[in-house]
Amino acid sequence: MPRTFNKAPKQSTAHLGFQAKLWLTADKLRSNGAPAEYKHGVLGLTRTAAAEFGRQGIRVNAVLPGSTATPMLLGFIGEDEGLRRMMEATTPIGRLIDPEDIAEAAVWLSGTHARMVNAQAMSVDGGGVQSR
Repeated sequence: MPRTFNKAPKQSTAHLGFQAKLWLTADKLRSNGAPAEYKHGVLGLTRTAAAEFGRQGIRVNAVLPGSTATPMLLGFIGEDEGLRRMMEATTPIGRLIDPEDIAEAAVWLSGTHARMVNAQAMSVDGGGVQSR
């Protein structure tokens, strides 16, 4: 039986976030549908948790980062400028995403300006998803 709550708190800045980032090669993408299933699973979990905890004043959103200039990614790219240019070309802004851009999105989602944002997937990818 689902739990019910009499009244949600008037103010809440609580925020839970789930993040999914999967690195794939084109060969893996063609031969295996599992990565898409993982991403949809995270989005489903986000929406389900938002519905479950919303009446308690807890918002749940997903931050979906693009190719972010983390130490791991930069180590993978190494000195290969061609690979870096190829990855930068996947976004209309033409550069890798700074980790601070991801952090600012998460901070905004957890703040009072986003108090009515719940069960959403926020792409922080420089427009990469929309440009494909």
